[in-house]
Amino acid sequence: MRNFLCCLAAFSFLSTQTAAQSSEQMLKTEVLAAHVSGLLSEADLILQRSIDLILKNNAPDRIIQADLEQFVDSVDGIRAIIFIDRGGNLIHDSSRFPTIKMNLSSREYFSKTITASESDLVVAAPVLGKQSNIPFIPIARVAKDKDRKVFGIAVAISQPQSWLNGANCSDCIVSIFNSSGQSLAANPSGTEELGGLFEKVDLNESSGAFLANVGVYPTVNVWKKITGHEDVIVLTTERLPD
Repeated sequence: MRNFLCCLAAFSFLSTQTAAQSSEQMLKTEVLAAHVSGLLSEADLILQRSIDLILKNNAPDRIIQADLEQFVDSVDGIRAIIFIDRGGNLIHDSSRFPTIKMNLSSREYFSKTITASESDLVVAAPVLGKQSNIPFIPIARVAKDKDRKVFGIAVAISQPQSWLNGANCSDCIVSIFNSSGQSLAANPSGTEELGGLFEKVDLNESSGAFLANVGVYPTVNVWKKITGHEDVIVLTTERLPD
């Protein structure tokens, strides 16, 4: 609530009509942030279950694949779970059996996650699947064995559209960034390159609002970090009334 009031105060100098529009937009941003938070929390849960399954279970690969597939089915927006060993080799894939052999060590999400802390949930920039040729947002965790040595990483393959399903904002632009300014998802499609707006986000704060021009149009912009996943930021952009 404090963050909401702070954002509202930022627009206290605007007209009554514009202030009302801004407060409504803040609520839409809060709803979208809650949706993304829920998606990340559910993805994190099945990643941890997947790591426990693979490290502690001596079951045949076919059984592990079937269990991973069940984990995926329990979370909307997750297309698959893959497990990659510390050398970058794909060893489990919930979406197919047998797993197609390939090395993924060149992927950014692999290099970021393999060196991450066990407490970190890594959200990397979208990439095209090597097998599906479909874009996805990787959500990943490092896996360590009982001796605390890195064993590999577990990755949830999330559909970009699923991040936007909580956006009840048909008349605005919705953007989701990581803290490096990389676009994760945007609606309408084709508006991913709004990095100039991200540059106005104060990463020292948890939420905020600002005015900016998009092209020739003045806009209200409201942003919020995802609670518990502060490296993910949602931003809504709405044109000011004439």
